[in-house]
Amino acid sequence: MNAIEKVTPYPSRYTQEPEEWELQELLAQEEEQWKRASAGKFWMRAELCREEKVRKSLSATERRDAVRVVSDVLGKRAEYQRKEGYYKIGEWIVTNYSVTSDFFGIGERAKNMEAFAALDAAGYRARNGVQICYRPKAVRMEETLALMAMAEREMKQLEKRVYLPEEPVISMEREGFQLYVPGKRMGYEKLEESLLTYFRMIKMAGLRRGKVAAG
Repeated sequence: MNAIEKVTPYPSRYTQEPEEWELQELLAQEEEQWKRASAGKFWMRAELCREEKVRKSLSATERRDAVRVVSDVLGKRAEYQRKEGYYKIGEWIVTNYSVTSDFFGIGERAKNMEAFAALDAAGYRARNGVQICYRPKAVRMEETLALMAMAEREMKQLEKRVYLPEEPVISMEREGFQLYVPGKRMGYEKLEESLLTYFRMIKMAGLRRGKVAAG
């Protein structure tokens, strides 16, 4: 299982190498932007492989095809980031081995589910399952313990309910949480049910503030 991969909303692009102090300042600014953008939000990530291939990374053609699939679902134009070596579709990122969604609230989940399901339909698979990440605005130990206690029961039920190959796992990562949804297939219903279960647990634990409808 992989640690949470941060999605920097506005990656820096330098025309020349910055001085050390400039680099530290720019990195601090990007970190602060990431914290503001991700607070109280979900995002999803999966390492991609083709159904019939076993190699580590996607070929250039496979990556462009994956980008096209996501671009068609989102209705947004893809842009290649030459310095970073990946494609951006809105705030989505597609590298030669993974896809990472933008930050989204529970009411904005549909396009995210659709994009992952479209990749699945196009023959792409999640090499190590799908990670659904969440960063609360504040992490409190009592609420974290409540979430982990619920996970012992809820994850077993989720495994049976959506026919997962093994029990999902919720872990605490840097500044947030990650739900690992096992299995190579990225079907809409499986991911949505996993996300909604995760969301209900977060609300019950008190890590989500305010009244937000799950529908």
